[in-house]
Amino acid sequence: MSLKKMDLVPQGDTHQFKIDDTNTLLHYTATINGEPQEFPSDDPCYFQIKTDKAFVQTAKATVSGSDVALSSKDLANLPIGNYELELWHMDKQTGDTDIFPDDGWLPFTINENALGNMSEKVTTITMKQMQDGLMDALQVQFDKFVAEAQEKIQGMKPEPARNGVDATITIGDTKQVAANEAPSVTNVGSNTAAILEFKIPVGAIKTELLDSKDLNQVQTSGYYTGNAMTIANAPSTGQFVLKVVGLSDSCVQLYYDLRRGEQYMRTMFKGEWNPWRWTTQWN
Repeated sequence: MSLKKMDLVPQGDTHQFKIDDTNTLLHYTATINGEPQEFPSDDPCYFQIKTDKAFVQTAKATVSGSDVALSSKDLANLPIGNYELELWHMDKQTGDTDIFPDDGWLPFTINENALGNMSEKVTTITMKQMQDGLMDALQVQFDKFVAEAQEKIQGMKPEPARNGVDATITIGDTKQVAANEAPSVTNVGSNTAAILEFKIPVGAIKTELLDSKDLNQVQTSGYYTGNAMTIANAPSTGQFVLKVVGLSDSCVQLYYDLRRGEQYMRTMFKGEWNPWRWTTQWN
């Protein structure tokens, strides 16, 4: 049985654009044994982008018939430089992944614009913006819990006094539970002497600013944040949050690209890291 030859053919002469250009498309055609391929519209197709040193980013591919396009808008966080790409197609029916081309990469270039050399540019949110966003989300969660608790308390109607003793409602213990548990208010007393016990999930995830320059070294369980432009073995560029579950000889890393809304994961077993897997789900 002959092996199939998988290739990615660039269309036209557009293999470069200027930084801050968000209106250029790089067009390609995926072929198998020289025959252009048309992918179902709901099959995930995306480009993997790298430099000559490391993987830097994933970008969604726009598919129209046999034309597969990469938008410069999706590369806005990359600095000036020379890059290479390959196309990944995931078949939803079989679960198989095809990678084009099957040998080598296709080059493209991001050039400087009239404002000068912007090779240090990273279009991303600041740490303060990220922290403010997290705090806003936590405040919404807490306000919702308080409102629900108040509604539950108001709905409690103590029974009429018995034997000359008035019914009462008092506040009991407030316990902190795991972040994934729902908040609750429970009466641990009686109908005539209610004692309300509160259970409140961990309201804030402690997120440490990553001081390591290599994600391969981050194996202690916890939440971390940093800028991938200065850190090796990250699956994208820009600001990120990293969740780590570390065991004695293995590790799981869940990586969230804050600017692009992308999610990645990988595992380490007995000291060997598996490649990053892009796990973002599209609607």
